[in-house]
Amino acid sequence: ETALFSGETREYSSDDIAKLIRRWMKQIGLGINRAHVIGSHGHDQKVAAVITPTYFSYNVTKWEETGFHNDEGHPFCIAKEMAVGKFPLFLEGVARVMKTMD
Repeated sequence: ETALFSGETREYSSDDIAKLIRRWMKQIGLGINRAHVIGSHGHDQKVAAVITPTYFSYNVTKWEETGFHNDEGHPFCIAKEMAVGKFPLFLEGVARVMKTMD
């Protein structure tokens, strides 16, 4: 079942908030590392690139139809698998990485 935003509010302790933020930061770091791997150039795609790609594209390669259709008759689908594409490197990706460096 799909969870929707209910509008219900909750109180969290500062310890719980700190745990959430640490978990989010870990996930952000993992995403940045995946971006480096996807943006890698050369023969070994597991070697991280120094330059982070600015843009990616995603193409759905496997899907499941829901049985519902839009007003034009096109079926709604749930993506099951996607292939990641990358665009040529742009200066924006490099500039954003430089902002995070000490």
